Amino acid sequence: MNAELLTEAIGLVDDRYLIESEKFCQINDRRKHVWRNIAASIVVVPFLIIVLLMASVPVFAATGNEFAYDILYAISPSVAQAMKPVNESCISNGIQIEVLSADIGKGEAWVYLAVRDLEDSRIDASTDLFDSYSIRVPVSSCSASCRGIFYDENKNEKTYLVNLWWDESEWSPHGEKVTFQVKELLSGQIELLDYELNIPLSEIDPSPKEKNIYKTGGGGDSDPDNTNAVVMDVEGTLYHPLPSVWITGVGIIDDEIHIQLKYENSLKNDAHARFPIDSYRRSVYWMNDDHSVTYQEVVLSNEIISDDGIRISADFWEYGQHTEGNWEVTFRIENNQ
Repeated sequence: MNAELLTEAIGLVDDRYLIESEKFCQINDRRKHVWRNIAASIVVVPFLIIVLLMASVPVFAATGNEFAYDILYAISPSVAQAMKPVNESCISNGIQIEVLSADIGKGEAWVYLAVRDLEDSRIDASTDLFDSYSIRVPVSSCSASCRGIFYDENKNEKTYLVNLWWDESEWSPHGEKVTFQVKELLSGQIELLDYELNIPLSEIDPSPKEKNIYKTGGGGDSDPDNTNAVVMDVEGTLYHPLPSVWITGVGIIDDEIHIQLKYENSLKNDAHARFPIDSYRRSVYWMNDDHSVTYQEVVLSNEIISDDGIRISADFWEYGQHTEGNWEVTFRIENNQ
């Protein structure tokens, strides 16, 4: 169709259709504009949020906001650590943590911390940090650990050793700051070692009821990727070795000995048990709905069973005192070599 014929064809179209077509194009243009704005918002808004976060997180971190520090550490450990003020001693809930000294070697450092109770006697030889501590440095290539090494009864003080080690090609610690944080302390440990369990055949269920549980942990040869497990469905008390520890049932499943234990308030008192390694196969842990009770089912070799039952020894622990606080010290490590 040439230009003349096209013009004539357009002229034959009723004017109202041309008007409606124009309106449609205007509406369509507006819709495209709206969608372009929405698309731009989808890109711009998150960007603005990120910019605002990047701008505000350091401000909150500088004021001591712990959540802001956590975010900043995830973004840039060096910036986060640089903002920490040096504070080699702190007191929380009447308990003091103080940096005593730091020894620096080649690719390794040893920092000594004193934990002392200024108000009571909550610190003793058994005091444990309950894995509630964290050690922060300005790089991600540094490893660290902490352990108790000495208790001074006269000072009511326990000394801990923080060990740091790093790759010297990736980090030089000279003048850098380290932050040590603790949230919980345990003391007053009750220890029951080599506790004899003499379980007669009458207390061993040859075919116990079973149930499925959602496990919160496991050990030995248990499948770490499987969150479900089959355990004995038992209730009651066969033995009660410690105030917060019960043995609730013993049974045989698939030619293996299953011993089920119940720990009351283990998230606060660290109640736990250990069975002989030569007969140990695996274990699984799970909890009740409000997490006030932890259960463990230990699986042992059937070689421990004899004609008159099971005779085995086990170790049990729990702590009598749980103390919460917010302890944090920040110190520089100097390389004197």
